[in-house]
Amino acid sequence: MRFFSDTYVMFKRNIKIGFRNPDAFGMAIVAPFIMIMLFGLVLGGAMEMGRANYVNFIVPSIMMISIVQSTIFVGISINREKKAGIVDRFRSMPIAQSSFLLGHVCASVFRSVIVVVAVTVGAFIIGFRPEASFTQWLAIAGIFLLVTVAATWLAVFVGLVVKSEESASSSLTMISLLPYLSSGFAPIETLPRWLALFAEHQPFTPVIDSARALMMGSPVSNSDLILSVVWWTGIAVVACIAAVKMYGHKLAK
Repeated sequence: MRFFSDTYVMFKRNIKIGFRNPDAFGMAIVAPFIMIMLFGLVLGGAMEMGRANYVNFIVPSIMMISIVQSTIFVGISINREKKAGIVDRFRSMPIAQSSFLLGHVCASVFRSVIVVVAVTVGAFIIGFRPEASFTQWLAIAGIFLLVTVAATWLAVFVGLVVKSEESASSSLTMISLLPYLSSGFAPIETLPRWLALFAEHQPFTPVIDSARALMMGSPVSNSDLILSVVWWTGIAVVACIAAVKMYGHKLAK
């Protein structure tokens, strides 16, 4: 019970800290909405998508970008607390040691859920018209939750490893650029061969393809679903183990 109570306390602490910095949280919502307007309204008319709605096509990738961008805050926050000695202070207190990291992860996932919901509402305003059933929305939520948890643990690890807040921000920003180099904004077959090879074999592409098919009520490729789970479960496990070891050993020196 102590583990859960300590984690909940850390969760509330990080939520309060996040809401004390409304600029960063607000930008995590506003930036994806601006991207939807830019790509959907400004550039959408120039895209040859047949009868397909280009806003429907790009919404999954915008959601992926918003999820990764919302985790930048946790990487910066952990790095700041590490340099300020707050991490060492918590390590000396009689609390469950894992509660510090889990509190950050839970708070980051909570913020990401709010951001994705806000982006979805904004997408509907712009012209997003999904055809997914309730079961398909549950599947989409499960995939996005897996990506969010994995991306958050990766941000936690980056925040513990790098030496400055700027390095944490720039490193995680580079990760958030990957959805641009996927099937998120144009079909893979329209990309140059070298870029198509990269887009086809990176972790965001199967998630975006699966989410897009589910949102449109279309048949989903089993290989895309399997690749999505394998990619992001692997990232979550590796990042979690690496972050816990970094927190437990190197910071103890």
